Amino acid sequence: MKAVLKLVNIGQREGEETWEFNSGVVTEIRGRTASGKSRILKSCALALSIPINSEEIRNTAISFGIAKADNAIFSPLLNYNKEKANIELHYDDVKKFIELNRDGSEKINIPGNQKFIYCSMLVENSKIQNYIDHGLSDFSWIVTEMSLAKDYESIEDIVGSYSDLITAKKEEIETKENNKKKFEGELKKNKTELEEVIKKIGQLEVNIEKELEKIESNTEMKKKRKEIIEEIKDKQRLNSDTEKKFLSLKKTVNDLDKKIKENKNTIEDETKNMDKLEQEKNDYMKIDMSKLNNEINQLHEENEKNFEKQKLLLPEISILENHEKKYEGILRELDKTKETKVICWVCGGKEIDRNDIENDLKSTQDELTPYRKNYRDLETQIEDNKEIINIKQKEKAKKANLPDVKKKIELLRSKLIELAEENSSKEEQKNKEDMEVKKFTKIIESRKKTINQLVEKRNELEKQIIDDTQINKTREETKKQNTKKGAIENQISNLELNIDDCKSIEILKQEFDLLKAKKIVQEFDEIFTTINSHLEKNIKEQREGAAHKFNKNIEKIIEELKLPKFEKIYLDIEDNNKLKIIRKGNPNPQAINSLSAGERVIVSSLLQISAKETYNPEIPFIVGDDIILKMDNERREIFYNYLKNIAKENDWFVILTRVTDEDLIKEEI
Repeated sequence: MKAVLKLVNIGQREGEETWEFNSGVVTEIRGRTASGKSRILKSCALALSIPINSEEIRNTAISFGIAKADNAIFSPLLNYNKEKANIELHYDDVKKFIELNRDGSEKINIPGNQKFIYCSMLVENSKIQNYIDHGLSDFSWIVTEMSLAKDYESIEDIVGSYSDLITAKKEEIETKENNKKKFEGELKKNKTELEEVIKKIGQLEVNIEKELEKIESNTEMKKKRKEIIEEIKDKQRLNSDTEKKFLSLKKTVNDLDKKIKENKNTIEDETKNMDKLEQEKNDYMKIDMSKLNNEINQLHEENEKNFEKQKLLLPEISILENHEKKYEGILRELDKTKETKVICWVCGGKEIDRNDIENDLKSTQDELTPYRKNYRDLETQIEDNKEIINIKQKEKAKKANLPDVKKKIELLRSKLIELAEENSSKEEQKNKEDMEVKKFTKIIESRKKTINQLVEKRNELEKQIIDDTQINKTREETKKQNTKKGAIENQISNLELNIDDCKSIEILKQEFDLLKAKKIVQEFDEIFTTINSHLEKNIKEQREGAAHKFNKNIEKIIEELKLPKFEKIYLDIEDNNKLKIIRKGNPNPQAINSLSAGERVIVSSLLQISAKETYNPEIPFIVGDDIILKMDNERREIFYNYLKNIAKENDWFVILTRVTDEDLIKEEI
């Protein structure tokens, strides 16, 4: 497999340059310091990783000089004298293109995998290398951030925020229930007290009447006094009726206000829904059915051709696989009998040496490998085409949904008009009721003023009738009790309004009575508790699964490297995925900060490759920037040989840099 990297205006180089790499081998890019070796690796890494959505990975990419920092205007890879730069990377059937612009914008045609930054870059300041250099053993991040556990944690955070809202609503409901009980208790107490005060006022007035009747004085004044008392009672009775109407009106105004607010919230939500539907409608109208049908037909035709190619490959594969099985069967028989030669009756009784059989088997397998690869590639292309066809069929279905979307928009528009009209009507009604409230307020205040004037007039008459100390005391007490009565009536009015407010609560911009709200919140609480339980279980499973796979890959790498000093390197699942390093002859884990400089490089490198094989095996690239040169000669040779082997086995591109006194060149080693 060949990869072609085309760069335009990247780094210090102006203009176009092209680099070609072969898979299955290790390629070194050599050159002097600051000759541009690293920018080739960085360009390759950017093409394979962009877009980078994780904040953590983005910070790492910034430190590598790949991504644009927050305070930077444009990409660090863009040539300072140019308005834009391009990176093209072609390998296998993949063709990636990136445009970097002076205004900081970026254009890409095929998204990469941001995990490449963590997994496939053997560089000095990688996150793994930094953890090792600082003696940090907590590698729980590598089984969280890189696996689905991170996605589940993100969902858990969202669910958690909703759970917090539910908890807040539960507390609000509980507060309202407690306040309602408190207010009802106070209301009962105030009503009892009011009854006692009214009773006391009545008794005091009776006492005054009795005392006055004993006195024989001006009959005309007595008559006038009685008339004033009757007028006072009449005004008080009228005011009592008016106050009841006033409270009823005030409640009506509050109810209207709540309904208007609820309608406004509904209008706001439905307007957003209509905007979304309008956007959908516009998107659907842009869909070109003729073009879509042509593209789908082309993909079907391409798949038919691929099926035909597979049919042509099958006979050759079948013949070669039969030869492979025959040779493997002969070798198994030789293994059983411990013989080195066998008589082949198929070949006419000819004696065949084991070495010849092994050579024939290898030759057959070498011939079979490209056939199998071609067949698998065709299968992959067929599946990819099917997926694209499915996507395009969904686009066609969207176009078919256009009438439904238009109908929904019309229904929503009608609903919004109805709500607006209803709100207009209720606003008008509320304004009228408000005017009535003000009118009744004036009437009540006017009557209270008249009553006070009548009371004063009555008192004056009574003074003229008699100047009796006991009656004056009773009159003063009556005045105090009337003041108390007015204060209690105000408290009762406020308590009734408070109780009414405590009877309902707003959930999702709608008012519910407390009992129904409590049930809704309880149901949501149970749902979120169940979701959280499942998420925690999935997070744990993902972490453990990733750790087991990671450890298995490390074990395989150590076995292949045949490192003379290390027995085992693994993430301890029981100890929160801490990195443990076991040396040969010593069962106790070694402190990471006690590793030598060369050992730190080798450990971080094998962890990096394990991360790649665990999380990023589908991208056939490993890039390394001078990092291997920091190993001693023995380890460097071991690691180079290992990289050659995995490049060949996996058909990967392994691209490294090395500082030399030469001009910028590349060489396969």
